[in-house]
Amino acid sequence: MRIPRGAARIAAIGGLLACAVLMIPGAAHPDDRTSLERRVKAAFLYKFTGYIEWPAHAFHEANSPLVIGVVGDRTLASALARVVEGHTAGARPIVVRTVDDVSATGDLHMIVVSRTRSEVLGQLKAAAPRPLLVVSETPGGLADGSMINFSLVEGRVRFEIALPAAERAGLTLSSRLLAVAQSVVTQAH
Repeated sequence: MRIPRGAARIAAIGGLLACAVLMIPGAAHPDDRTSLERRVKAAFLYKFTGYIEWPAHAFHEANSPLVIGVVGDRTLASALARVVEGHTAGARPIVVRTVDDVSATGDLHMIVVSRTRSEVLGQLKAAAPRPLLVVSETPGGLADGSMINFSLVEGRVRFEIALPAAERAGLTLSSRLLAVAQSVVTQAH
């Protein structure tokens, strides 16, 4: 039996990111909406680790952790640390830390840049390509060098992907992740 593409996409979204696709209540207090938005983004970030493949040389040892740095949002870093606690990315433990100096990102595998620090994207884009997944939450983030960019669409957290940027960094993104993205850029900017 063939499943229609629309139904397959809905099933993929449900199965892949069930814990992350939540409605942000419109009537809630703004601080509650912001808190929920951060928790949803934290869940997405954790789920991304299972659908992205880093090259072996990105890790110092076979059991090295996958390190996620967060720039400009300590509350998101805390929410993400709670989400990943006790979980792994494959067989690797996940470590979350806040980042103040983006020139010291050599041991990171993913960096999340908050909208308050969007200027960091230009610095990361200018650096030599390396297996670092850059995630942002700012309008135009993909054009500024991000590989995955969060946005709010009708009160829901969604994301878009820049596939050429990820490929230049040596990262492989699962087709299942691409299928649930709001949009996928396939041509270099």
